[in-house]
Amino acid sequence: MLPQGEGGRPRGTGTVQAGVWSGNLNGPEFQLRSAGWRPKRAAVGRCARGGAGVTWLPSGGRSAKWSGVEHILFLADLFDQPHSQERHERLDFDCAMIGDRMMVRYYLGSLIGRNLFREPDAEVLRHLVAYVSTVASAQGASLLMEEEWVGWLVGAFLLRGLFETRVLDKAPRDRKQVAAVRALLTDPSISLPALATAAGTTEKQLARMTHVSLIRAVPTRRGKRRPA
Repeated sequence: MLPQGEGGRPRGTGTVQAGVWSGNLNGPEFQLRSAGWRPKRAAVGRCARGGAGVTWLPSGGRSAKWSGVEHILFLADLFDQPHSQERHERLDFDCAMIGDRMMVRYYLGSLIGRNLFREPDAEVLRHLVAYVSTVASAQGASLLMEEEWVGWLVGAFLLRGLFETRVLDKAPRDRKQVAAVRALLTDPSISLPALATAAGTTEKQLARMTHVSLIRAVPTRRGKRRPA
């Protein structure tokens, strides 16, 4: 059995519903591990979505409901295991299901050799800014993080592409858009023709790239936020 709270409910306040993380990564719930609590490793099994959280079906056939916090603690344990295809597939699937914040933790943590599942958002963002400054530019990292939600979303996309290239040694799933995002963050003032050339694509295709459009629209949204 996984550790239970009062009334048999799982400990922790976060939940995963419809693939969206809802919980407090910066509060005391996230520090359960520092107090010596950890999920039971025997509960590793295939994952099925349903109910108010994530249902794990262990090899023994007994299911257990995990809260969002417990799920993240499980991912932290799993991240520490030796690299394998099964480990990658489970982390990749679960992080994509939970959302961008977990995707950034997995891909960035793999690239810098650090378990970011054990660190709060503020620390993860600090590492993200430092990494983007290295692979692109400090100016691009600043632009990316001007709106935090854009930072998580575009950061997860870019990091996944770099992870696939540098860790999995294969071409990114969206190679041209990854190249375009990186080129744009390297030089935020780059012209569209130059950006298209750098990404090996066309201006027409650039206009259809969601992550490129999000970054290019940051200055426009900044202007709209200024008081009249």
